[in-house]
Amino acid sequence: NNPQVMKFLQGAYFALKNIEFSQWDDAYLSCDAEELNTWLVSQAENPPAQESDEKYNTLLTILVKDKRKDALPHLQTAALKAAQNNGPFDSIIIQMNAAVEPGLGETMSEENKVALEDAFMNIAKEVPAKAELIAQQLATLGSDRSSELLKLIYADRMKDGRLTYGAV
Repeated sequence: NNPQVMKFLQGAYFALKNIEFSQWDDAYLSCDAEELNTWLVSQAENPPAQESDEKYNTLLTILVKDKRKDALPHLQTAALKAAQNNGPFDSIIIQMNAAVEPGLGETMSEENKVALEDAFMNIAKEVPAKAELIAQQLATLGSDRSSELLKLIYADRMKDGRLTYGAV
């Protein structure tokens, strides 16, 4: 909880190149100061306005390692913002999967699967342009909820709330 250490860790994100920054991930994970946690979440929820940013992705990896499933709401917020500003949307989706990824030889818990499905569904409803990508993620997850997105994916083929044509 040393203020100088927290300042260093926060400054490292902006000052260091990605390779150097990624070497400090253990320091971020071992520091339990609430101020650093709040800062980490704030940075994660405000993605850069570019499709690829390795340092930001490293920051998300730290967040996921630290919070696991509890990172999903923050990643959902980040995904929605990234979709609006041409940010690293795909990288955030990958990190969402990583947040609930089971350990070696384990299977995903139903609780984690539902949490990921819910986060994906919320994103698809807010950003219909990404609904097809989200449907693919849900299918990969083994979820049957991708069918709920057909109205978003095929909005141009809806008439009176009914799908006039579609292929699944």
